[in-house]
Amino acid sequence: MTVRQKIENLFASGVFSTTAKLMMVLYYWILSGITDADATALSLECGYTFTKPTTTGAVILTDGATTYTIVTLITAYHNKDFSNSYVDGDDITDMIDDAKSAGYITADEQTTLKGLGW
Repeated sequence: MTVRQKIENLFASGVFSTTAKLMMVLYYWILSGITDADATALSLECGYTFTKPTTTGAVILTDGATTYTIVTLITAYHNKDFSNSYVDGDDITDMIDDAKSAGYITADEQTTLKGLGW
């Protein structure tokens, strides 16, 4: 079973909020567990359009009314879903470091996100 298929099964469980689902997509995309095409398809299942960022601060997800950058999605996930999450805080901070290493977020954004209290 591919990572995408595992994510689709988790989506189908009905347990996860939209924000948590989008965070799964971002998490596995940043870690190269899914392709750009997978991220696009999975985001569409949540009603969002995924756009690979080309600069820091770029909008990566939109449903026409709500938009997310990497920073705003991680922050929303922290505020809405992390306290009930199965994801370990160390995994999130590692993903934040990977996002910085890939040039998707700035050093200041990395520090701010890691300081949220995972």
